[in-house]
Amino acid sequence: MFTDPLPGYQDGWLSYFWPLFDQGAIQSLDAETIEGQEGFADFTNTRGDASEAFTPYVAGTARLDAEPVEAFFLGAEGTEVWGQVQLVRTASTRRRALLLHVVGTSGWRLRLPRRTPIVSANVLADSLSAVTKKDARQLLAGAVGTAFHPDGDNPATADSLQILDGGRHTVGRVTYPLGGEKLRHRWYGTAVSEIEGVWSYLFGQLPDS
Repeated sequence: MFTDPLPGYQDGWLSYFWPLFDQGAIQSLDAETIEGQEGFADFTNTRGDASEAFTPYVAGTARLDAEPVEAFFLGAEGTEVWGQVQLVRTASTRRRALLLHVVGTSGWRLRLPRRTPIVSANVLADSLSAVTKKDARQLLAGAVGTAFHPDGDNPATADSLQILDGGRHTVGRVTYPLGGEKLRHRWYGTAVSEIEGVWSYLFGQLPDS
């Protein structure tokens, strides 16, 4: 997806991305556990009636580096929302994350590069074109750091940041101290719609080569 055209409003939206802080370096997560996770059990239809309660149904086990698993949300008022769940790697080799992408009316699917660490951050600027290099550095460093430490100070730093395509893409390098060493990797970010007018960046770690 990182080189695909930017998805539009009808292509769906990123509903949920959250590192799994308690499970460790898991290879799979069963449907029942996923359905009980934050973002699934309390799913909100951000493009509909936000007060409607939903019951989640996940089609099967999500496996690392595998194809997405279908998810279905049935609202109390009869609304049906379809999505896809992926279990992905993060910046930390000890932690995975769950990603939920709601499929839009166009049927566009979120395709991620296999075996690639993924992190995410919400865009706080009013528009993508308003994202500054300072904003992008903070978003990238925060997203990478959260994979290691969900709370407290974030020692990750980002530099060599470039903003591409009017804020639709970014690329930068993150340094993170760990165990007396410094991890350095480059990350490429793509803006993905979260709700109308609000965006998130999905960052993928680029190969060292």
